[in-house]
Order: sequence, then C-alpha cells, then structure tokens
Amino acid sequence: MSDRRNMPLPHVRVMCVTAVFMALTAISGMWSLPVGIAHIYLTDVIVCIAALLLPPSWACAAGGLGAFLGDLMFYPQAMFVTLITRTVQSLVIGLMKKGLFRKHPLLRDALAVAAGAVIMVCGYTVGHMVMYGSFETTLISYVLPQVIQAVFGAAVALMIVHVFHLEKRMQKLPV
Repeated sequence: MSDRRNMPLPHVRVMCVTAVFMALTAISGMWSLPVGIAHIYLTDVIVCIAALLLPPSWACAAGGLGAFLGDLMFYPQAMFVTLITRTVQSLVIGLMKKGLFRKHPLLRDALAVAAGAVIMVCGYTVGHMVMYGSFETTLISYVLPQVIQAVFGAAVALMIVHVFHLEKRMQKLPV
C-alpha cells in the first residue's frame, strides 16, 4: 500500500513539464527550415504545444521565458520583443483553450492557435518596425514570412496534439 504523503504534489508535475517545454523552446531556436522567403523555426510548434497542454500561467513561462532564453543565446536583438510576443501568444492560447467550446476540442484548439498565430505575426511585425524603424520595408518583406512561419507552427502543433492525444496522455502522468 502506497503512502500518499510521500508522493509529489500535482503542481510539481506541471512544473517539471513546463521546464522541459521551456528548454525545448530555448534550444529549438538554433535550427530553422528555409522555405522560400521564410525560415520556419520549431519554436513556433513547441510554444503552441505547450500552450495547448499546460495551464495558461505555466504556458506563459514555457513559451515566453523559453523563447526569451533562446533569443538571448542566438538572436539577442529581438529577445524582449520575443518575451512579450510569446508570453501574450501563450496566454491567449491557454485562456481560449480553457474557456471555449469544451465539447468541440479540435475546433477550440484550432481557434486558439489561430489567434496565437495572429498575435505572433502582429507582435513580431510591430517589434521589427520599432527595432529597425522601417514601416514600409517591414510590411513588404517581413509580414509574409512571419505568416508562413506562424501558420506552419500552429498547424503542426495542432496535428501533433490531436493525432497523438497528448492532452489525455498528460492527464495520465503519475502525480
């Protein structure tokens, strides 16, 4: 017979999973897949998966802080833009997942990651304009690659979470 007093608290599991997602988010910024005019980073996929699986506040830590640390190592010019954009993106995805269409999880998650993709594109576009002071150039050369990257990340994350039933698997983890 097991003694429940010696078992870890439920939030310890969430904390550990968040730390893994944070590390994956930070490291994934090292690699990109060039697709035409865009570079697709796995960071987008991992941020969306974390936001779909973790509670909103923990998802903000995994997405926002993880991406911030990744940019600190690999692209420090944009690290504060990344911190704000990824934190808001993770928060919105997490809150939409928590409050919308409980009987239709695929629709709920699709709307959540779509909203997150819009936030990502807008956040990085505004950040790029502020950092480089170039409104026209940013709109012409920066928005389309960001849209491609955001759509890829949202679509792949949605497929991974639903094809592999990750939400159910997360609930089955021992406490």
